[in-house]
Amino acid sequence: MSLVRLIVGVALLSFSTSIFAQRKEIREVDTNDRLMKVVNLTMGRSTVISFEHKPLKIVSGNSNYFNVEFVGNDLTIQPLAPIETNLFVYTEKGTKFGFILKVGPLSLYDDILYIKWKTQNEILLKSLKPQKVLQPFKLFLADGLEINVKKFLRLGEIKSYLIDLEILNKGDKLKTSNLDIFASRSNQRFIGQKLVFEKDEIKKNERTKARVLTRIEQTQDFSLIIHRDSKEVKSIITKEYL
Repeated sequence: MSLVRLIVGVALLSFSTSIFAQRKEIREVDTNDRLMKVVNLTMGRSTVISFEHKPLKIVSGNSNYFNVEFVGNDLTIQPLAPIETNLFVYTEKGTKFGFILKVGPLSLYDDILYIKWKTQNEILLKSLKPQKVLQPFKLFLADGLEINVKKFLRLGEIKSYLIDLEILNKGDKLKTSNLDIFASRSNQRFIGQKLVFEKDEIKKNERTKARVLTRIEQTQDFSLIIHRDSKEVKSIITKEYL
């Protein structure tokens, strides 16, 4: 074999390997009746769409160019022409799914799709990157109040968070109703916040816990503010922790 043929052969092998590496033969697809998911088909091959509940009926935008068969909880789809259309599937449980059928190259088609019904929040949560852990820090307010910010945690619902604090009172007895803790941005308190204390009052040299529940709609830096009478202390929590 000549050197030129060897180089060409290696290049072709590398190119074909890179193309086929893009192909995901079997995929799990999270969806619901508010989303349209792409199904990648190719000429001369069948693709299986597998559901949690038996499909009973389908509606296609162009059924003449796709061969669809019902097999238990599965649909098998084989394209008869290289065209694109939509497909709606109705299951025995009453759920509805929408798909876009795309006919493309052999290197990109799906062998099997496992369809899972998920809520919008579940899908969004799965797509979120893990939350960066906020290291505990302390704030000090006049009259001997020491506030330890212990935890900032994203809750199951999108854009909902809790802030856990521990308060040490080194001054005179204090009613917790006189202490305000809240999150804000640009001097605007976030709407719908809830603040709860472990105790109604904190005696001298006594500790208590507090929790703030809040929604943070925009991924931007915000302020955590502790306010008592005319005195105030604040800290910025940056967007990297949202």
